Amino acid sequence: MKITVYRGTDRIGGCVTEYESNGWKLFVDYGEQLSGEPVFNNALEIDGLTCGDLSKSALLITLYHGDHIGKIADLAPELPIFMGRDSKEIAQELLDNLSPANDECRFVAERLGIVRTFVPGEQFSFGEFRIMPIVIDHSAFGAYAFRIEAKKLKVFHTGDFCIHGFGGSKLSQLIGKYVGKVDYMVCVATNVNSPAATIKSEHELQKEFGSGHCDMASLDELLDMLKPKAIIPIHTDNPRHFADMFCEKWPVILLEDGESFSAIRDPGFDTTTAFVMAFQTPDNSYEVIDNPENLQWWTVDKKFLGEFMWWDDADSALHHVVYAPKRLLGYFIESDEDMAPFLYVVYNPDFTEHSEYTEGGHKPDDGGKQADCGYIPGQRVLAIIDDVLLPCEVIDPLTEDFLRKDFNQDGSRSEEDFQEYKSDLWDWDWDEVVVRPLVKIKTEFGEIASDTTAKRIFIFPYKG
Repeated sequence: MKITVYRGTDRIGGCVTEYESNGWKLFVDYGEQLSGEPVFNNALEIDGLTCGDLSKSALLITLYHGDHIGKIADLAPELPIFMGRDSKEIAQELLDNLSPANDECRFVAERLGIVRTFVPGEQFSFGEFRIMPIVIDHSAFGAYAFRIEAKKLKVFHTGDFCIHGFGGSKLSQLIGKYVGKVDYMVCVATNVNSPAATIKSEHELQKEFGSGHCDMASLDELLDMLKPKAIIPIHTDNPRHFADMFCEKWPVILLEDGESFSAIRDPGFDTTTAFVMAFQTPDNSYEVIDNPENLQWWTVDKKFLGEFMWWDDADSALHHVVYAPKRLLGYFIESDEDMAPFLYVVYNPDFTEHSEYTEGGHKPDDGGKQADCGYIPGQRVLAIIDDVLLPCEVIDPLTEDFLRKDFNQDGSRSEEDFQEYKSDLWDWDWDEVVVRPLVKIKTEFGEIASDTTAKRIFIFPYKG
């Protein structure tokens, strides 16, 4: 699925978002800009919405406010538009009353006449998409969010919403029943500059004519329910502040208008995946057995951004993600062919390449690339071992002798057993370095050995 935000990455109102899968296109909202906002530089020309082939396109409307629906009169009548029944009825009544004095309202009212309606809680389909609308709380009655699914990938598009209103308490039940966990969340972030909104009830808001948008504390609760791999903020005039608020816990994808994010699910035997890696203070599940030099160590906080059809899609996702900038260790893309590691690249926080694994030549009888690991015996490094970032001393590149000794620690296995074990190892299994951890740690898997191995590409310069 490809997600493109044509408008709304840095402004409130007039947002247009596209979901595309195998040529089918599902757009969400097409409205006027809000008064007081900078004027749009030019009219949008969007293939499948405002021009081009419309045969595989449809538009979803989240609610009847003008910044969501106000431009639909400009769209061709053959383009299907879907809107909640309650929202359509309210909009129709309102626009019918305004039409005699306002041509624009009359044109929108006429277009509303052929708009199709959906029922919240009832899934419907359009092409490759399955759409589940749910009612959400907002200052406008009849506001909706959507779970949008195509080829097993699920996105939750929030629309404008709040949790502090009359119906907000039911949101968790609706999420559990109709949405569940999702892969990504396209999130309205209007109130990012108003953190104090969290203390106001709907009754107070009515008295003060306050916002019907979600406060940030409640949004964090919603994220805990949905558990997305990443968040894409829209409908906000301060996307960077939004990222700063949430990026310690959730990867945030910051797009500019017209940019896209593409991901897939269950790609088969050939996969490309992307991760963000950060370090963090260990929790109480780890036990320090010995640390004579009182050296610092960390656990690895690795966030999976998803599976991608192409390497460029994974690379683009990493270039747009914001996550834990003060703890950032780097980025990682892995590409497998026939389920075997083929090309793995680790990038530094500035996106310079840190290390690379390319399939082939690492076995001792196939070139022995692992013998030239790039590290000197005795050199201090930081190595990832069992998801722990440990200060270590380099011993040697991985050798067959070390592998044999490690395989037969209790002395009960034969040479024939070892040769069979060795023959099953992939090229990737040989691209390792023997290291000696300078801090002895016990994890949930047991004590990390005094001499062990670390993947070469996950060894970093030592920082004392």
